[in-house]
Amino acid sequence: MKFHVSKTIPRGTDAFVVSFVKGKGVPKDFAAYLSAADLKDIDREAKRRKAKGTVGEQFLLPAPQGLKCSWLLVAGVGTGGSDEDIRKINGSLAPFARQHHLYSLALMAPPAKSAGVLSACAEGLLLGDYKFTKHKSGKARKPLGIVAITPKPTPAYAAALKRAWDRGRVTAEAQVLARDLANEPPSHLTPKQFAKEARVIAKQSGLGISVLGPAEMKRAGLGATLAVAKGSDEPPQFIKLTYRPKTRSKKHVVLVGKSVTYDAGGINIKPTRGGSLESMKLDMSGGAAVLGAMSALKKLGVKHRVTGYLPAVENLLGGAAYKPGDVVKTFNGKTIEVGNTDAEGRLTLADALAHTAAKDKPDEIIDLATLTATDISLGPSYAAIFATKPGLEKKLREAGERTGEKVWPLPFPAEYDDMTKSEVADFSNIVSGRAYTLSGPLLLKHFVGTVPWVHLDIGGPATPDRDSGYTKKGGSGFGTRLLLEYLSNA
Repeated sequence: MKFHVSKTIPRGTDAFVVSFVKGKGVPKDFAAYLSAADLKDIDREAKRRKAKGTVGEQFLLPAPQGLKCSWLLVAGVGTGGSDEDIRKINGSLAPFARQHHLYSLALMAPPAKSAGVLSACAEGLLLGDYKFTKHKSGKARKPLGIVAITPKPTPAYAAALKRAWDRGRVTAEAQVLARDLANEPPSHLTPKQFAKEARVIAKQSGLGISVLGPAEMKRAGLGATLAVAKGSDEPPQFIKLTYRPKTRSKKHVVLVGKSVTYDAGGINIKPTRGGSLESMKLDMSGGAAVLGAMSALKKLGVKHRVTGYLPAVENLLGGAAYKPGDVVKTFNGKTIEVGNTDAEGRLTLADALAHTAAKDKPDEIIDLATLTATDISLGPSYAAIFATKPGLEKKLREAGERTGEKVWPLPFPAEYDDMTKSEVADFSNIVSGRAYTLSGPLLLKHFVGTVPWVHLDIGGPATPDRDSGYTKKGGSGFGTRLLLEYLSNA
């Protein structure tokens, strides 16, 4: 999506986007480009259509003769002015424009003191325009072009607008990368292919990378991850990404993303047709979000040292598959009884968390995983957050509010620890019909030692079943912008 700043609407622009505020009409600053008669025409057409100015309402009018564009695209903007409001407005604008074959849009630039809102504008447009078309035949989609117009585009003002746009573009592109990875068919994104993609992204993004194959994982003691992979012919890959800022790092943050590239459930096979087998390519959404976030760290100038772990496996049910009742040994020597082979994510995470806590000794660890269906308890928009340090939880919640990737705290109290105990091993990977969403972190907290740790269960918002504003059905990339916002400000 191309962007530039201009004093006037460039000749040949398809549409000039005109804001329509609920209860107020077109804002006064549009008078710099539209006459009083033009504004009356817009108001008259809005009344005819019974348009109130609600976010998502749009209609077209032929542009006045004095403008060098074809159409006025009147867009409802509601009454709010938060960054999330702006994302939603622009997220609905992009598909409307494309539906009407409008590929070049002129937007009124925000005032100099509010130039930063262009970041949210860029995020909304780019994410709202997203469509996974890699495996469709036909011509590539025509990109949208955006020009921000202002009567007084001084060099400093134009530069501030460009910086704000670029920041939003970088974070949106990171989330688009996460979406593309999550939406990739499991036949195309196996663990080995995921590692290959990670190598390409690492090279492009200035990251270090190392990958352990099955033999190296065995020597490293990653027994739980290897157990999950036994039912597949595809070899597991333990991917490590590293980012080091140019200046001395403030702290070392480790990100861990569940990266089950396809999850059939193993011996405890998942249901189909109304169940979940069809969508289980999305079970690596946590890993996709981590890789997406890592790809943008250098561009955003993040000042922390960041390490990312992606334990990539397939969970299938071949002849060698692990079974309910098996006992697996994790990296830190603790054993877990397999109560259900479909609770595999917590096994791979246990290895990765124990490994980084012992080897990296980071200042904090954040993991993201589609571990449970959190939409049952929190609805489609919130992820569950579990934290061992209240201050860390607070900062991530605040980052979630700013990005629209919201998280809500759930408890995992010490008095529930007995739920995870096993009669034949140290722990079980399931609990008996209780504390469904709590069961994962209740187990995983035993693998991080004393390192401050956050577990984000993104099972609901990472895999929406319908489009909503700038969020799209399938892999949403949830968590990518949340991580980047936190790492940029922590």
